[in-house]
Amino acid sequence: MKKVCIIGGGLGGLSAALRLSAEPNYQITILEKEPIFGGKLKAFRWGDFYFDSGPSTLTYIESFEDAFYCAGNNIHDHVTFYKIDPLQRHFFPDGTNLDMTADIHSMQRQIAAYSVHDAQNYPAFIERIKTLLKYSEQSFFDKTFTSKKEMLDLKLIYHFFKVQPFNKMAAVIRRYFHHPNTISLFSRYATYVGGQPTQTPAVFNLMAALETQKGVFGIKGGTYKLVEAFQKVLAERNVTFHYQTEVKEVLNREQQRKLLKTTAGDFEADIVVVNQDILSFEEQTVPKVEPSLSGFQMMLSVDKNTNS
Repeated sequence: MKKVCIIGGGLGGLSAALRLSAEPNYQITILEKEPIFGGKLKAFRWGDFYFDSGPSTLTYIESFEDAFYCAGNNIHDHVTFYKIDPLQRHFFPDGTNLDMTADIHSMQRQIAAYSVHDAQNYPAFIERIKTLLKYSEQSFFDKTFTSKKEMLDLKLIYHFFKVQPFNKMAAVIRRYFHHPNTISLFSRYATYVGGQPTQTPAVFNLMAALETQKGVFGIKGGTYKLVEAFQKVLAERNVTFHYQTEVKEVLNREQQRKLLKTTAGDFEADIVVVNQDILSFEEQTVPKVEPSLSGFQMMLSVDKNTNS
């Protein structure tokens, strides 16, 4: 029986644990420094009000479906997804409002209210980012790039150049759109990866395709229900949880085993999976970088209906 230690109980760590639990010869332990699982996805209550702290919507739910399927479960037996349409409502400085939707004709009508040029180019832009998504799904999403054979695959190399690896998001967006409203509408996707449109690779324009083509979903009862579903199934599969256990050091031992020194004692492992910010985990070897701007979020409880 091989011991597996997963550092971090965010969605990535929980997904990894669930997938690995399908292997009969793995004894899995999750080490989480916080008192709850979920990583950036948390929840809190204030009086009678419930708030998701972190992501309140999800896209590409196939990744969660696959993780549960690997463990012989159907995620839809544990959480109830509902589709959100329109995806978002945008308010621009010139007073224009736009409801982001997967309906191309609706988007064209709304964009045409302030830019006929951008409305005409919108279908071509959507086709372009759908292509980015297609190539990424085929060659990148499920690859780890840990072997030369994987990296030298001819199909992967072909798709690598097709996703415009050396172009930036802003350059591609401005190739199709001229009006600041449309430019800001799609430039905002750079914030999903903590970047700036002028510096973020053009392939991340696929974020808009993920939302418009795959859909944006909420979870009945709040997004944290997803974390609770992971924990329930993992507990049933005898995965061990350790909360308030921060990993301070990972040491190499004999026969490729690892020793994890934590605030709650030492853990030995044959395999270590790190679901943690790599910059903090390897801060001694990774150069310091200046962080980008983060989002600003207000959580309000309102006792009346509003039009927006």
